[in-house]
Amino acid sequence: MDKRFDRLPKEMLEAMAVLQELHAAPDSMALQVILGTVNLAAQAHYNVDSGIYHHRPISLFLMGLAPTGALKSTLTREARAGIDRFVDQLRSRLENDVIRYKLEEKKFKAAEAQYLKDMDAGGNFLPPALPTPPKPVQGYDCMISKATLNGIIEVLKCQSWTGLFSSEAGEFFSGHAFKGREANNGLEMITFLTKLWDGDTVDKITGLENTKLWNRRLMMLFLLQTETVQEVLNNKLFSDQGFIHRILITQTDQYTKPAWDVDKENFLEDLDVIRQYMEPFHKKVFDLCNRPIRIRENSHFELNPITIKMSPTAFRILGHWRNANRNRGSEDLKNYAGFAERLHEHALRIAATLAAFENWDTIQDNHARAAIDLMDYYCEQRLQMEVGVVNTDPIATDGVRRLYDWIRQNNWSGTKRELSQRGPKWYRDLGIDQKNRILENIVKSDLVIPREIRNSNNVPVILLEMASVDNTGSTLQ
Repeated sequence: MDKRFDRLPKEMLEAMAVLQELHAAPDSMALQVILGTVNLAAQAHYNVDSGIYHHRPISLFLMGLAPTGALKSTLTREARAGIDRFVDQLRSRLENDVIRYKLEEKKFKAAEAQYLKDMDAGGNFLPPALPTPPKPVQGYDCMISKATLNGIIEVLKCQSWTGLFSSEAGEFFSGHAFKGREANNGLEMITFLTKLWDGDTVDKITGLENTKLWNRRLMMLFLLQTETVQEVLNNKLFSDQGFIHRILITQTDQYTKPAWDVDKENFLEDLDVIRQYMEPFHKKVFDLCNRPIRIRENSHFELNPITIKMSPTAFRILGHWRNANRNRGSEDLKNYAGFAERLHEHALRIAATLAAFENWDTIQDNHARAAIDLMDYYCEQRLQMEVGVVNTDPIATDGVRRLYDWIRQNNWSGTKRELSQRGPKWYRDLGIDQKNRILENIVKSDLVIPREIRNSNNVPVILLEMASVDNTGSTLQ
């Protein structure tokens, strides 16, 4: 495990170690699911006093880029057991809330009718007090895996906090909110999420609806394949708006999963024994969720979070680190200048999350140092990140790969006509334009070499041959 994780609370470290022992989870995946789980549980309880730029939420936006088969769903399920237990308890507690609402609504309507009657009877004199509408039915959607803008608003109308918590978040970024015909596709969703990260009021104003939500909290943990989010991460509009710079991103390459010792008699029991080492982590997450949250007076779901301050030592530690990194937006992080401008706030939110997990109401120096270590790791991940650009012709690209694999496996050479007659069936079934596009790309890629020869009738034809390959994998021409 990366040494920069050593200052994390021991329960978090133990949980990450279990994920690595059970599933060989790389640091870049284990960190995101464990930190994300803690932040989901903590975000509703606390703001953090920056000391300079006022109070800030502690919600984090986390994204883990990982290839298919990286056990994204498995790792998320392992990490969120404490959250799941809290949701089960909350659901049980609220199972009669619909009945409560209907009874209170009936009572309210009766009081409303009496109020109107008294007002009519009293002339210009109003009755002493307006009847109070019932509290809406409380929700318990603490983790949303699929969401639209309207869907998130509906959730936050009837509860104080939630998390976009998904191991298959590609559907979110390929959904309607990020698609369409306008140049600013997704901007409404991005603006909404950015406002929530900042702790601002969010609203939805249309001809049919006027909704304003104050002091709600939303964090994000998305694990997804790079290809599904390329377009969003490369979108200059989203970057300029600041959404991308608010995300802490890691990237995972393909990795070797552990072999299952299925011949061992107690193999499954041994796995359960290993899982038990995560129980202290799950318990602390559950207990953190279960702490009473503070709600503003005369409000049903508007948060009034406790403010975590920094100890004088922690303030100096984070301040010195901020000063040392203040110019990175014009240096090594110049391609991520907006992210570089927010390094201190990212670190502050992480430090507050760790303090909340350990039940401190003040950020201690060890929380500050742990947050700095993680931010150094996240900066390294950002600098090494390979997102690429969107493939505008994926069918042709896939065709090149598949045709080259067939040519190599069959050690084939021949003319374009012979390929159309004797090549793989899927290729023979293509139209002329598609065949020509694939052949053009495979030649441009130097995977196949065209050579002019003469046939039996002494007519010039083009012979296609597989390029020679040396033992390093490079083509030799």
